[in-house]
Amino acid sequence: MLALKVRDHALSFKLRSLLIMVDGIKTVEQLGQVTTSGADVQEHIDLLHEQEFVQVVSSPVAPAAPVNAVQPAQTSSTVATAQTAAMPSLQNAIKQSTKNLIDLLGPNSDSLCMQLEKCKSIDQYNERILAFRKVISGMRNETIANDFVKNAIL
Repeated sequence: MLALKVRDHALSFKLRSLLIMVDGIKTVEQLGQVTTSGADVQEHIDLLHEQEFVQVVSSPVAPAAPVNAVQPAQTSSTVATAQTAAMPSLQNAIKQSTKNLIDLLGPNSDSLCMQLEKCKSIDQYNERILAFRKVISGMRNETIANDFVKNAIL
């Protein structure tokens, strides 16, 4: 991923372009259909695999896809993303609470929304939601604040 961000010239243009298209869902054959290099795709994938930019995975989620699907190699950021994806209810709660805060407070909710988006655990999220009750009751009223907390708390 660093090669993509920094545009490191250690990878050729074709390799960088192919690496961008690797998503863990498309097979090598499907990548060959969407690239201009066509027949060279397997060689390019092998080269990216040797340099540890991609890894071979089996995809049990998509039974129609062959086992030789390729996905980007895991880095610390992809591992963190996988851990975050394990908590979809937290992410959904943050999105919904952010929307509700914007509806209640308008542009005055920006700092509160940013605090919510930084939450890494349900406990941290609940703690912030409870702290927002005082802010919302001061800006609107106690009933609205209590309703917000009741709907947002996990």
